[in-house]
Amino acid sequence: MKSSMRTACRVAARTTPRWKKIWSATTCLVAATTTGPRKSSFLASALSFHRGCSSSCNTSYTRRGLFASTGDDSSAISSGSSFTTHSSLSELLEEFDYDALILDQFGVLHNGKNALDGTIDCVERIALGKDGTKKVRLIVLSNTSSPSKTTLDRLQTKLGFDRSYFCEAVTSGEEAGRYIQKTYGNNNNDNKKSKFVWCTWDVSNENVPDPAAFLELLGPNVEPTVDISSADFVVAHGSGAIRGFGKDQVGSDAIQQQEEHEIISMGSFLDDGNLGEGTPINDLLGKCADRNLPLVCANPDMVVQYHDGSLKHMPGKIAQRYQEILESKNGKNDDELPSITIYGKPHTEHFEACLRKLEEDRTKQQTTSDKNSEELQQPLRVAHVGDSIHHDIAGANAAGVPSIFIVGGIHEEDLLSPQEEGDEKKETSSAEPSKTSRRMPTEGRLREFFDREGITPTHVLPVFKY
Repeated sequence: MKSSMRTACRVAARTTPRWKKIWSATTCLVAATTTGPRKSSFLASALSFHRGCSSSCNTSYTRRGLFASTGDDSSAISSGSSFTTHSSLSELLEEFDYDALILDQFGVLHNGKNALDGTIDCVERIALGKDGTKKVRLIVLSNTSSPSKTTLDRLQTKLGFDRSYFCEAVTSGEEAGRYIQKTYGNNNNDNKKSKFVWCTWDVSNENVPDPAAFLELLGPNVEPTVDISSADFVVAHGSGAIRGFGKDQVGSDAIQQQEEHEIISMGSFLDDGNLGEGTPINDLLGKCADRNLPLVCANPDMVVQYHDGSLKHMPGKIAQRYQEILESKNGKNDDELPSITIYGKPHTEHFEACLRKLEEDRTKQQTTSDKNSEELQQPLRVAHVGDSIHHDIAGANAAGVPSIFIVGGIHEEDLLSPQEEGDEKKETSSAEPSKTSRRMPTEGRLREFFDREGITPTHVLPVFKY
């Protein structure tokens, strides 16, 4: 497995002319790359780093003041060979004095249906600084195709977290929606709307994002269609159905009112990931490729693990398959292929957005007298918590943010021995889907896994529990 990866330079223009596939036993990331070298700062050690933001960011972030290293992205994927292990978050925070945490959702806070064991208490304890605990600022960073507001609302209404404990959420769906609105939604030529082929979610599946919320981000001048001949682009947003509006249907309520001929099922793709010849989505992507339509991917994930332990296949696979079809039809000449634009981790701009929002939140909450205090003059010490070595840890390392790897997530089967795995399954019944393992693999097993993937976190926790 290759350990190098490059990310596109700007979120607003992340066109991906070629792909690099990084596989593990349970997950795959298709990483966008650029055609030229790119310089970026990265984690210098487990104790310090310096990160210069993009030109749109007015703040630079310095951690613990040692030194910064600069190089190309092939170096940025790993934080180095050393990492620290901790049995609990309280133990980690006692040793490493972080002011804020950037939190992944799936595999860290919840499993798609239930909050994971202890996570609600953990979030409340550190967000409020309860029982003498240091108060820690929290922000969500997720590859969900939902808008930010919908993500925070769902954390509270469906999963039991108090949304006020999070200062904000940065989601790939929000960023993709804004890009579509800006790129395709400002077309006022003869009041003609831009149209897109919409690979989205089945509204009957309660475990997936609400398609209507994403559609509202795009504005009134963009609408979905199942008529490929009239489409201007493709959106890989979900893994359930291809949807379009009927002639008399407008607005987000139309999703619930569509006639049958405006919905094309993706078949069993969500469950089995089948995008082979003869499947509905493969045939549709082939027709889109015939017209060289560009594609926007609102969720780069390839697979996620559901609450029942099953793997579900995500929009990132649709984007990958579309690239393969385009190359088979047109060859691999980048100049002749339409753009594929991807949003989400591991792209560094999403981490930088979190850093900006955390700093803005701190500034907003300071009183006038506080703003000249010595504490406010110090940069926030921030770490990212995630369970995906390829999305979370690689992205944090490339952005220069210390990372906290959660063992009991997507890579748990890779890291626990068969005996430990069997014991855990006995302890975790179907009536307790939110339980996660608190076991920590040996340091040798962790090091072997990190070396194999070419990606090393700053810290390791068994689960996100105080």
